[in-house]
Amino acid sequence: MKDKRKGGYAARETEMALFGSPPSPPGPTRRAVGRARPKRSFCALSWIGGTAFSVLLAGVLAKGITGSPFFALERIAVEGSLQTSLGGIPGLVALKGGGNLLTLDISEVARGLGSRPEIRRASVAKRFPNELVVKVEERKPSVLVLVEGKLYQADEEGVLLREIGPGDPMDLPVISGLSRSAVAVGVKPDGRQVPSAIRLLRVVEQKASTFGPVSEVRVDPVEGLTLFLEELPVPVRVGWENFEQKISRLERVLSKLAERKGELVSVDLRFDHQVVVRQRPAGAKVVVRKGGTAALAQLSPVLSDR
Repeated sequence: MKDKRKGGYAARETEMALFGSPPSPPGPTRRAVGRARPKRSFCALSWIGGTAFSVLLAGVLAKGITGSPFFALERIAVEGSLQTSLGGIPGLVALKGGGNLLTLDISEVARGLGSRPEIRRASVAKRFPNELVVKVEERKPSVLVLVEGKLYQADEEGVLLREIGPGDPMDLPVISGLSRSAVAVGVKPDGRQVPSAIRLLRVVEQKASTFGPVSEVRVDPVEGLTLFLEELPVPVRVGWENFEQKISRLERVLSKLAERKGELVSVDLRFDHQVVVRQRPAGAKVVVRKGGTAALAQLSPVLSDR
């Protein structure tokens, strides 16, 4: 019987080999394959359980790390001159009591810095394990701008920084005559009014040894710019253009005007190649208000000199 079974197996294997089909495994082998399936399910369950445990362990470790005092923020290093208080910047307020550097959103801090009108540009970076690095470039006040009775600091581009408060420096030239629509806090002004006034100030400042400090530049949409010098407290009408040439003409006659400044009403530079001087008649009062700007009273009809 054993020989027949062996012969039968051999015949079937020979037959399947001839026709290209793989031989069927013996019965015992098929039963062994059927019993192996539970092992695969067990392996799958083991893998799922291991993954879940790893995720849980990672969460526990992450919570432990982010809560560790090793990464607690201890110092904010500021690179650049910073006059702005960091306390009011979103994202930094919560760090006053100690925050974690790993969980700190530096993009929020950078946006908070950039929203301040006093700051031209800013960047924020983490320096592990416990330091925050803030790099800033601030706008520096260069003029004062009078708008509807309120005085603001403004930078070289005419951007209003903030309203003047107690203790703020007042020894800056004033730009007046502006409407609220011409300027806005934190915004570079449109139009020519503020940029032209600042450019006139810079032209005069280049000849500071001759003219001394500038008290005020008054803006008029129609008449243009009017300059007030502390050494010559009468209006100097300049207009909108050719500032360099006009100030050079004023420079040539300034010494003569200074000798007669008690008699002057105004000086007009808006005419080509001329300096037009208006004089007050004898007996008229000249009231000089604080800051060097002249307010003239009790004037009779005036004359023009060239």
